[in-house]
Amino acid sequence: MKLVDLAVAGVKAERLRWLHGSAALASGSHVLYWMQTSLRTRYNYALHVAMAAATALQKPLYVLYTLDTREAGMSERHMAFLLESLYDVNKSLAQTHHIPFSAVHCSSGSDGPLDLVLAASRNASLVVTELQYLRAGRKLCTSFGEQVTAPVVQVESDVVVPVEVASNKEEYAARTLRPKITKHLPTYITPLPSIAYTPPSSAPKSLQELQAISLSRHDAWLDLTDASAVDTLLAAAKDVDRSIPRLLSKKLLKYGTERNEPSGNGASNLSPYLHYGNISPVDIALQVNATEGRGPAMAASKASFLEELIVRRELSMNFVWFNPRHYDSIKSLPPFATETLAIHADDARAIIYTEAQLDKAMTHDAYWNAAQLDMIVNGKMQNYMRMYWGKKILEWTASPDEAYEICMRLNDKYNLDGSDPNSYTGIAWVFGKHDTGWAERAIFGKVRYMNADGLKRKYDMQAYVNMIRRQCTAAKMTLQPKQLALEYTKPRAKRQKKFSLMQALSVAHVLVSVYCSVWFVDLVTPSLQNDLFWPQFAASTAQTYLLDVYRRHLTTTLANDALSFDLLDAREGIVKVYGAPTTVGLIQSTYARSLALGAYASVEDAVVGFRSLDPSYTFSLMTLYCWADFDRRWALAHTAARQARCTAFLHANGAVYLESVLRNVAWAPWTALYGASFDAAVGDAISGAAGGEAWLASLAHAFTSIDDEVAFWKSKRIVTYELQWSNMDVFGIHESIGVVNMLGWTQALTTISISYAPKSSMWTSFALN
Repeated sequence: MKLVDLAVAGVKAERLRWLHGSAALASGSHVLYWMQTSLRTRYNYALHVAMAAATALQKPLYVLYTLDTREAGMSERHMAFLLESLYDVNKSLAQTHHIPFSAVHCSSGSDGPLDLVLAASRNASLVVTELQYLRAGRKLCTSFGEQVTAPVVQVESDVVVPVEVASNKEEYAARTLRPKITKHLPTYITPLPSIAYTPPSSAPKSLQELQAISLSRHDAWLDLTDASAVDTLLAAAKDVDRSIPRLLSKKLLKYGTERNEPSGNGASNLSPYLHYGNISPVDIALQVNATEGRGPAMAASKASFLEELIVRRELSMNFVWFNPRHYDSIKSLPPFATETLAIHADDARAIIYTEAQLDKAMTHDAYWNAAQLDMIVNGKMQNYMRMYWGKKILEWTASPDEAYEICMRLNDKYNLDGSDPNSYTGIAWVFGKHDTGWAERAIFGKVRYMNADGLKRKYDMQAYVNMIRRQCTAAKMTLQPKQLALEYTKPRAKRQKKFSLMQALSVAHVLVSVYCSVWFVDLVTPSLQNDLFWPQFAASTAQTYLLDVYRRHLTTTLANDALSFDLLDAREGIVKVYGAPTTVGLIQSTYARSLALGAYASVEDAVVGFRSLDPSYTFSLMTLYCWADFDRRWALAHTAARQARCTAFLHANGAVYLESVLRNVAWAPWTALYGASFDAAVGDAISGAAGGEAWLASLAHAFTSIDDEVAFWKSKRIVTYELQWSNMDVFGIHESIGVVNMLGWTQALTTISISYAPKSSMWTSFALN
C-alpha cells in the first residue's frame, strides 16, 4: 500500500507522511497504531488510517500507548486526567471497534517508550502514529524512524489544516496566518465517514510483547507529587463527546461577547480536552457550523469561536513547529521584544516576589491571587486572566528571563493544558510574541502592559474574586485573610531619596510655560476683535449663517467641485434674523443623491465603501445585475435584449456585477442574512456549472488590500461603480466644515446630517428607477 492508498475517504493525503519506508508490507503479522497524542476514537485520522490498512491487508490491528511517568513535571492531576482519557479510549475501542488496546507503563528502571514500541513493531506490516509538534515527541519519533524495520506512516490528526499546508514559515502574528489558513477550511472541515473493521478470527487478543497496566484503578501504583487531581474536569473527560452539543447550545450564542468575562461561564473550557486529544478540532468545527441559530449575533459568535479554535490554536502549532529549539524560552521572542526587554531589564521594580510566593498566591493583588488560585483549584485559568497573570509576573520578578521561566513552571505544574503549544504561545505573547510595539514604559519597554485598573473598567472583578473564594472553600483550601481582599492594594513605590536635577528642570519648565502662555494671551487680546472673545458675540448665530450659505451652494455643487464665495457679495445676503440663536434650514435631499450617483462613483470609492458597509444594506443598492462574476461567465439579465444592452453599455460598471459585493462584504454576517436566498436564486445554479463551486469558494476568502482590490477591478476593465437613479429611499449623508479663527483654532461645524430612510408618505406614490 502506497501513501495514496492510505488516504482513505475523509483523510486528505496532505495529512500523511512516511517516517520510515514507502509502502505497507503484505507480509507482516499485524498493523500497529502507536497512539501518542490523539486519545480518542471519534474523528481520529490516525486510527482511521490504521483501520483501513488493517482491513485492506487483512491483518489484526493493535493499539499501543506508552505511559511514561519518568518525565519531569508529571503531577497527579495530569496523570489522573490522562488515565481517565485512556480508560475511555480502551472502553470505546473494545465495545465499538473490537480492537485490543495496551497502555504500557514506563517507570524508573523499566524499558522506555522507544524500546517498547520497537518491540511491538517487530514483523508489523505497517505502523501508524501521529505527527508530533513538540521537541521531545519529535525527537522520539525521529529515533523510532531510524531504528524500526517496519514501514511507519505519520498522520497529522490534531489540527484542522496541516501545519505545512497552512504555511511554510514561522508566522509573525495571527493576522498573517489567518488568510493562509482560512482559504483551506472548506477542504479540511469535512465529515469523516465511518469505516468498518473486523479483526481476523484467528488473531491473538493482544501482542505478547506488551505487559499492559490495568486501567480500572490508578491510585494503587501511581506515586506522583505536586498538584492533586481536579475532579470537575476529570469527570467531564468521560463524556466530552456528548458534552460538546450541550456546550454549544448553551454558550455559543453569547461566546463572542462573554468569553473574556472572568466571573462568567462564557469560555468553552475545551483546552484540556484538545491538549490530551480527547476531541478533534475538526469535529468541534463541524458541530459549531451545524449549531442552529441565525442573525448577526450568532454569526459573530461562531466566527469568534472558530477564530480561537482554528486560527489562534494553529498559530501556536506553527510557532512550535517552525521554532523547535526556542519555543519554550525567551529566545523565541521577536527582535523588538528582545531588545526592549533587555534595555529595561535593570529598571527598578516597586516590588519583587519569589517563585514560592507566586506559587502560593501570596501577592498584594487580589485579582492576580484569584487567577493563580483558579489554576490551583480548577486546573485551568480564564483566558483573559492568563494574560494579566503573565504580565504581572514580568512586572514583579527581577528580570524578564526569570519571569519567563516562572511562567513556564507554574503553568505546566497546575494547568491541565500545560506543556502544550497553546500554552507556550500564550506565555510568549505575554513577552511580546505575535504582538506589536506599544508606548514605552518602565520594565515592559515597548511590550504591551496590563494593570488592575483596566480589569476593573472592563469586568466585574469583585464577582470573579468572590467566585474563586467559593471554589477554594469547596476545595477545602485555607486562605490567608488578605489573600482575596475585594480591593486590591497597590504596592508602595520606593521613596525618592533626593530631588534630582532633572526633576528641578521639569518643574522650572512647567512654570515658564504657564507664564509665557498667560503673557501671550494678554499680548494678543487687543487683536481679538470680531472673534469669539468679542463682547456679545453670538457664536451660534454666526455659525448658523455660515451653514446657511454653505447649504445654499451645496444644493447645486458636488463635493469634489471647487466651492468658494464672497461673504460681502450682495447675493450672499439671507433674509433671516441672526441676532439670536436660530434653527437652520435643511438642504435639498437631491444633494446627497447627486453625490452617491455622480461624485462618488469611482472604483476606489466603491471598494472603500463596501469594506465598511453593514452587510444588511447590500441589497438596498439600486442596481440591476447583469453578471455574477467579473469574467462574465454567468449572465443574470432576465431577457436577451437586456443582456445585450449590458454588454454594449454597462460592462465597465462594477455595479452590475454581483462579484463586486461578494468579494468585499463581511462574509459571515452576509451569508447569515442572505446566504439561503442567494443560493436559491443564483448560488446553486453557479455551483453546478464548470468552475462555479471554486469561484463561490474564492469569494469568502478574497483577502486583499484596498489598493490590490482596486487594481483587480481595473484588470477586469471595470472603471466605475454607478448606481441607478431612484426615489425609493432618502439618501443618508453627513458633512462638516471647519471654521478657523485668527489663532489657528478650528471648530468643526456640521453642514448637513441626514439619516438613510425608506420612502415615506412625503414622496410620490410611484417608485421610479
